Amino acid sequence: MVACADPGLLTGLKAGWVKSPSASRLSLAPWMVASQAVLESRKATTPREGEPSMELTKGANAQLPESQVTLALSWQGSLDIDVSALLLSASGKVRSDDDFVFYNQPRHHSAAVLHLGKQRGATSRDSISVDLERVEPAVERIVLAASGGEAALGALDSLRLDVVSGVNPHVLFTYCIVATVETAIICGELYRRDGNWKFRAIGQGYDTGLRGVATDYGISVEDDDELVPEVAPPPTPAVIVPVIHATATPVSRVPDVLPRPLPSPPGRAPDVDTDDDEVTLQPFRTDNPYLRRLFAMKEFGRAPGKAIQVFRDRVIDPDEKMLAAFKSQHGRLKWGYLIMTTDYLRWIQTLPLQDEEMFEYTDRIEQVGSMIRVPTGDQFQLRGFGAGRKFKALYQVAQQAHLWQPR
Repeated sequence: MVACADPGLLTGLKAGWVKSPSASRLSLAPWMVASQAVLESRKATTPREGEPSMELTKGANAQLPESQVTLALSWQGSLDIDVSALLLSASGKVRSDDDFVFYNQPRHHSAAVLHLGKQRGATSRDSISVDLERVEPAVERIVLAASGGEAALGALDSLRLDVVSGVNPHVLFTYCIVATVETAIICGELYRRDGNWKFRAIGQGYDTGLRGVATDYGISVEDDDELVPEVAPPPTPAVIVPVIHATATPVSRVPDVLPRPLPSPPGRAPDVDTDDDEVTLQPFRTDNPYLRRLFAMKEFGRAPGKAIQVFRDRVIDPDEKMLAAFKSQHGRLKWGYLIMTTDYLRWIQTLPLQDEEMFEYTDRIEQVGSMIRVPTGDQFQLRGFGAGRKFKALYQVAQQAHLWQPR
């Protein structure tokens, strides 16, 4: 057993709530519909108890014995950590923002890298799964980063990265990370060497948070991209999201690979009273070509679990379907979700009191970055890196879908 080993990790792997990329079945509450197409051909096997793991030190490397692995970062403490992966070319940079996999963009288009999400407890974990056989030839390295907003990672205990087998779940390598004043850190990387893949323990810290990491690796970070929580709202928006009339030729392909929903710890249903759990929205049958286009977009899919629950509690019409949901802040004291549906853009407030409003797709909606202003003059700050770009892309197609009339 290594010095900073987590005895609960193998138990979690066996139970299925720390997922390996080979897992093909999920045990979820009924409202969390499993999307299993990514890994349908892979079969889960029984973990091997007592399998020895190698403890790596900073700068050390080791060859990966298999192509399917999970990078599981664990820690103890109240600080909230987010894990992300960057797929780098030979230049040491991403080819585009699509090569950044994180909670708000959880699936790489190649399906090689998936953000599996977070499990909280006495020991918390956030995980990324990698199928190296699916990695595109142009990708030379996959870097794993962790960030804690503006808080120093040194406040955490037992910060550790486990490289876990995806064939027969057990820990291959463990790296105990030492952090002090850093607000983000490069934990390690997978890299190609002589036709094989290796893992390197890095531990390089940043005092500029996730923004500094993203910039160093070529991610286009806009000033209004939210990389640190609790950012004050920017000035009144001045850019108008146009109403687009349904005239373009739609794309009718429904995606054959969707991101997986996050599993829950064994023995309990997902805790929808927190914002911890995310789920995957599923396409539904429709003749509307613009809805089929929306389902094929990479922005479609992930939504906060609580948003689905409050939507079902508040919206009575069974024909009104959710298309997207965004954690949002209204002013400084009101929290809730902006939810796109087949009929309306809805604001459903959850804190400190329950409230709701709805807006027509023909209404004048203004947007600058992650700030949305509705016809009443109210402003809503979308939470999460890249949320503004995701909202804009989905909203325009949702408008087209609402305006479409069958012939």
